[in-house]
Amino acid sequence: MERLFEILRDDVPLPPSEVNIERAMRAGRRRVRGRMLSVGALVVAVLSVVSVVGLARTPGVETAQPPGAEFDPLRRVITLDSSVASMTRYETARHWQQAYLATEEGVGDLTVFAPGRPLVDDAGHPIDPKTGTPADPVQGRPAYWIKLDDDFALAWQWTDGGWAFLSIAAEGTYIPARDAMARVASAVRVTAGSPVTTPFTMPRPEHRKFVGTDTSFMLDPRRGTYLVFAADDPTHPDEMTYPNLVPSRPTETRIIVGVDESMDTGAGHSNRTVDGHLARVSGNEISIYDVIGRFDIRARGSADGETLFAIGRTVRLVPNPADESTWTDRPLR
Repeated sequence: MERLFEILRDDVPLPPSEVNIERAMRAGRRRVRGRMLSVGALVVAVLSVVSVVGLARTPGVETAQPPGAEFDPLRRVITLDSSVASMTRYETARHWQQAYLATEEGVGDLTVFAPGRPLVDDAGHPIDPKTGTPADPVQGRPAYWIKLDDDFALAWQWTDGGWAFLSIAAEGTYIPARDAMARVASAVRVTAGSPVTTPFTMPRPEHRKFVGTDTSFMLDPRRGTYLVFAADDPTHPDEMTYPNLVPSRPTETRIIVGVDESMDTGAGHSNRTVDGHLARVSGNEISIYDVIGRFDIRARGSADGETLFAIGRTVRLVPNPADESTWTDRPLR
């Protein structure tokens, strides 16, 4: 226990740990993500003004979502005042939802689990937050400092049987930003949510079900919304983000399809043409560039390039994807 208190002191860096190759690969991706999100920290003020896709809310005015067996993956249930933290990316699923955050102190992520759902780490092992070190209560509920997936997190129940995990590292370090976590946690609300809207529609790929969405709100490197399809629902965010690294789910069945806005025209690295548009296939990932304006169709996952191109060609963009008011909340047709 004393060891945990030592680690949580702001002036002591995180100690080295035993090397686990799979976790090291995930940690490396998190660090890359952290470097990308640090750009978001520089534009927190801008994101606060635009109230990222309607996610900004005033703390204290929402009513917590009543307990249920699962979330609707076509609704974002986490709300957070953008003056406290900006959401730079958001993933939805039935068993959990996750938001990537940028604050003045650093970057991190917030995961909420649906009430009654078993809590597991990125290796599929059970989690019991109550075995952690007690922290100051969050919104009147007991909270704990815990070690979670190579990070330190603040854990609390956002409703009976529904846990939330928040991890923020100080800018440029891997040291837990405890004050920032406490402040952000106090502003988190989980509600009935707002609909996920997309600039496209598409049918469900054969032999897979719709399991969630992945939305990036930052134009650098690209801003976009993607639908995720798989054989079954992911129980942990890493199953959707890095499923091949999760021992509990060794068979990759995921396909991600979506539309994003980027400055990449495909010139110089396209290797084919699809329906008159420059396109590229690279392994299990395809891109069809500038379908309408700067909006590209992308697909990747457990299928060959030709199959992914066939799936990509089923995507239909709205007439003016640059106008978000024309996006649809019914992307599956």
